[in-house]
Parts: sequence; structure tokens; C-alpha cells
Amino acid sequence: MIGISTKLYDLAGFDTFKSSDIVEFDSKIERRVSTTPTLDGGSYVSDGGYSDSDKIFNFKVKNLSKARYDNLIYIAKYHSRIYLCTEEGAFECVIKSISKLSNGDASLNIIVVGAA
Repeated sequence: MIGISTKLYDLAGFDTFKSSDIVEFDSKIERRVSTTPTLDGGSYVSDGGYSDSDKIFNFKVKNLSKARYDNLIYIAKYHSRIYLCTEEGAFECVIKSISKLSNGDASLNIIVVGAA
């Protein structure tokens, strides 16, 4: 199950998705790593570690109704921060994009700002 809620109070600022409604769910984690070539032919690796803000969620919801899709669009337009609750935890996030696919599914791309 996935839950979305606006950070600021809004009566229409929430939605939940059952696990059976989620078609695809991708959770991408990256470490803050960079490499720099050295003059001796090797490389220097700088590892800045991991933070919850290095996480990105991409998922698709099947057969999302027009009313629910319009509500998600409303949330994305008028709220800069949301809370996203998944099996991995609760996160403060930003909705990067929402799109309605031709088959009626909705695709969401959400970037984590930090732990909630």
C-alpha cells in the first residue's frame, strides 16, 4: 500500500493506493560517490555516503479514475511538499511528474527530500 498526503492541511490532499492497484514500483537508491582520474593512471573515489534524499520512487497505478487523477494533479500543482508512505518507510517528498497513460494507468515520479 502507498499513501500520499500533503504536508500542509488540505481536505482533498491525500490518496491511498492498494498493493493490487500498483502495476510497477521502482525505488532507486544512489550513494553520493564521484571518481576523479589521477595522474598515475588510477583514480580517487570520494564517497559521501547515503541519505534518504538520494531516493527516487517511480510507480504506476492501474485504472485510476478521472477524479482521483485530477486530485493528484491538484496536489502536484498546489503543494510543494508531500508525505509518501510505503513499506520502506515514510518520506517527505516532491512530486516531479504525473502522467496519464493511454491505457488508463497513471505514472508518478516522486523525489525524496528526507525522512518524515
